Amino acid sequence: MIAKFIEYVNAERSVTSERVDAVRRIGDLGGMADAIASHITGEIADRQAVLEATSVVGRVQKLLLLMDKRISSRRPRQRAGAKSSKPTPAIWFRRRPGKTSLSKLGGLPTLPTDFEWPMQHRSGTPLHFLAQIDLSHLPSTPLKDVRGAPRLPKSGLLLFFADMVEEMLWDENGGALANTRVIFADHPGAQRSPPEDMPSIGHPFGAMTSKYTSGRTVFDQAALEPNVIGTFSAQAPRIPDAVATAAVNDADRWNRRMPENARDWPLHHMLGIGKDIQGTAGQAHSEGLILLLQIDTDMAVDKEFMFCDMGAAQFWIKPADLAAGRFNNAWATTEGG
Repeated sequence: MIAKFIEYVNAERSVTSERVDAVRRIGDLGGMADAIASHITGEIADRQAVLEATSVVGRVQKLLLLMDKRISSRRPRQRAGAKSSKPTPAIWFRRRPGKTSLSKLGGLPTLPTDFEWPMQHRSGTPLHFLAQIDLSHLPSTPLKDVRGAPRLPKSGLLLFFADMVEEMLWDENGGALANTRVIFADHPGAQRSPPEDMPSIGHPFGAMTSKYTSGRTVFDQAALEPNVIGTFSAQAPRIPDAVATAAVNDADRWNRRMPENARDWPLHHMLGIGKDIQGTAGQAHSEGLILLLQIDTDMAVDKEFMFCDMGAAQFWIKPADLAAGRFNNAWATTEGG
């Protein structure tokens, strides 16, 4: 029932996320059917037919027929010869305060000692550590057995670094490969502190600090828990849509664990569709690039964990490089808020 109502929400935007949450909290199936029916935009006679049904089963059956009718009427017609657009599964990371995990935002990387700390190629200063993902604990996506679908390694760590320079212009000062870096390690090491010559977070390029920086070089830490969702919207995605999609995939588990403020959660995810606020992500997707990781602004992790104007950092990789495990060829862009 919830899955069908969420499908209806995606087709009929007049149904708000608050109404979805309200319906989700109703435990009685008959009451749920009545509540959904009262929100459906349509003929009064249609709604009344649902509400006047003499049994729970009757109300649910009439409601589902009505919702199917509404959904079908609002689906865009596909042009002749056009390819159908299918969801791109993503692995969304829920922030877990107070927990410990190898998958995390901020803190210190578990970078093995046989790896050198990555540097900004032009200035020679160390890059800031943003996140790491424990690949051995990622769930499978619905495309795991589909030929040609993006596949991540089944074990190891991916560590993400970038120069948290004041202007966030990663395409300048040597380009994205000079300013951002991804490292694959087949095993974790001990936590490593950054080199002593690490510039402050938010430093001007070529300077170690400024009167506007705090002098800090390491972000606070937050553990991450992975979950599979259908995808986020391609156009500046909204949290309620993502939460609704997740509920479709695993309704019982999400209903038990979603807090009331779920719509305030940021969009940290691997694969799927990235935020496309200024067109950078849209261009990358049109070129066939794969979104390796999107790290959203998340001031609940750290007050300085921000990319551009409340935007996101997006790490991209070519399909051939992903298939071959050439993560050193990945790079990041920023999508401004």
